[in-house]
Amino acid sequence: MAYGSPVLRQIYDRLPGWGRSLMTTAYAVRTYGSRFGAGYERWSKILEKTQFESTEALRARSLQEALELAHRARSESAFFAERLPEGDFSWEEVPILTKQDVREHMQQMHAADRSAFGRTVVRRTSGTTGTPLELLQTVEAVQRENAFAWQHRSWHGCPRGCRTATLAGHPVVPTSQDRPPYWVHNRYENQLIFSSYHMSPEAMPHYARALERFTPDLIHGYPSSIALVAQAVLDEGLAIRPKAVITASETLLSHQRRLIRDAFGVEPAIWYGNTELAGNIVECPEGRLHVREEHSLTEFLDEHGRPAAPGSEARLVATALGNPAMFLLRYDTGDVVVPSAEERCPCGRAGRLVEQVVGRVEDYIIDGAGRRIGRLDHLFKDVRDVREAQIVQETPGRIVVRLICDRSAFGAARQAVLREVRMRLSPATIVEIERASRLDRGPSGKAAFVRQMSAAR
Repeated sequence: MAYGSPVLRQIYDRLPGWGRSLMTTAYAVRTYGSRFGAGYERWSKILEKTQFESTEALRARSLQEALELAHRARSESAFFAERLPEGDFSWEEVPILTKQDVREHMQQMHAADRSAFGRTVVRRTSGTTGTPLELLQTVEAVQRENAFAWQHRSWHGCPRGCRTATLAGHPVVPTSQDRPPYWVHNRYENQLIFSSYHMSPEAMPHYARALERFTPDLIHGYPSSIALVAQAVLDEGLAIRPKAVITASETLLSHQRRLIRDAFGVEPAIWYGNTELAGNIVECPEGRLHVREEHSLTEFLDEHGRPAAPGSEARLVATALGNPAMFLLRYDTGDVVVPSAEERCPCGRAGRLVEQVVGRVEDYIIDGAGRRIGRLDHLFKDVRDVREAQIVQETPGRIVVRLICDRSAFGAARQAVLREVRMRLSPATIVEIERASRLDRGPSGKAAFVRQMSAAR
């Protein structure tokens, strides 16, 4: 939710809970047309037809669209005019774009002629690994993204308009507030929006009870926030049975998946996307991760820039096809995935399959032998009573593991983590394990699984 101005924000913060819900609902009504207009309806119809097409046909179409976009970029963008060859060129000749390129040359990546695609908006990334990016996007591009999101939710029995609980980075409650409600009700869209910034041990029973009263069909948001509420639901002995839980914006870790499944009785499903609108990978009801080939031209590349082998870690490089206002060609998202050797999902839907969305390139540590070690959620695979965990590295060869758990469970959890550390990290690695009451969260409310200080990089 946007607030328009500091003055509006001040007014909003001073309102009682019902007043903030009323203001949130009014905002939803005012912006509904820009989020779910003609572009949303058009793309919803397209996706109904393409979801069962052949993967090869969808990829060929996306490659053709990407090449046409690259030729447009060369003629309309000062940045790409200098970097793309004259005449015809192969896709492999398009250079890979980094976040630093976008950060330094954002204005030069905008399309010169904006008259052809209507109104635009500026969206900002959360900036969890550096300065936020400012991205020019058409209103239709935003609606297109919403069409992909709601089609995925409908795969899991949750069409648009269903009762939806959102646990993400929305600052819907003033940070100074220390009593419930820690949520607002968007009545126009049947949505209860929780704050991710007030999740203290004392507050969590209130979150759980509010969720129980709301009886959601769909719970979606950050896995770290949903897992905290899941633990509170179990602690309170509540029976909340949504049709689906869909996680986004953070890597879903194995212990979080287990906790969410135990609390809500459904297997959580992953939605991978980004503010850049470059790349979309979603989990179907069969538990497989599908590349949405219609969404972007998506490549999985190894450290040498070649196509990665199935079963090996790969950089996710994607070309945003749905946003003509800004050219993002072969954009290195900074995320790591493991492509699958499996060719077809039992659900019958299109898209290459992915074994795992590993996380960000930054989600690694440097152990005592100087090696980069990723996929660190394995450290917690045998830990049953930890609500949240975070690994902090300030210097190479030394890590601090922060666990949120009851005092009575800390000793066993510490031993279980140490066993995994000994199997996976160099003996020269200095490891400290501490019990914490809450984890540090970034400006967007995300709790990074691995926090690297600049000296450790």
